[in-house]
Amino acid sequence: QHFMQSIVGHRAEVRALALSPDASYLISGSEDQKLRFWRVAPSDSSSSSLDSPDQFASSPPDVSNPLVFVGELTRSLSERVLQLEWHNSGIFFAVATQGKSIEIYRKRDEEETKKTQKRRERRAREKKKMELDEDDEETEREDKMELSSSASSALVASDQIPHASDAFEFLFLVESS
Repeated sequence: QHFMQSIVGHRAEVRALALSPDASYLISGSEDQKLRFWRVAPSDSSSSSLDSPDQFASSPPDVSNPLVFVGELTRSLSERVLQLEWHNSGIFFAVATQGKSIEIYRKRDEEETKKTQKRRERRAREKKKMELDEDDEETEREDKMELSSSASSALVASDQIPHASDAFEFLFLVESS
């Protein structure tokens, strides 16, 4: 057993960790309202358990940093997390809270994740375009050129690792009475 990497980001004490059954994701939960997601780099890039085998083709995994931060989701409840548990299928996971409630989340499949990711990126481009429309004509032309080049590079970069909000969704809440 060796120390590999320290993961940080919660603003409160981490209370629970859960590794997905296929060992591709690590989720942490704490006393704050956030779930934080890390993608686990495969130990051997030729035998990857990730959704797409060429996930790390452009940049091989760094064995000194096996966890890649994907993002965070804000939970529906403010109670602290007591336990995180994945279903054996690797599709669902549950968050048990101090208030005896359980939040159920679902991991989207690769196709859904890409669709959600493209929608988010399109909305970001549209928002940027709306901001540009408020500028004068000359500045707008220059910015559009920058936007198109940065948008295409953002698409290339974002293909590597999806955001947590693209890959996971809240399904429902089970509350005790």
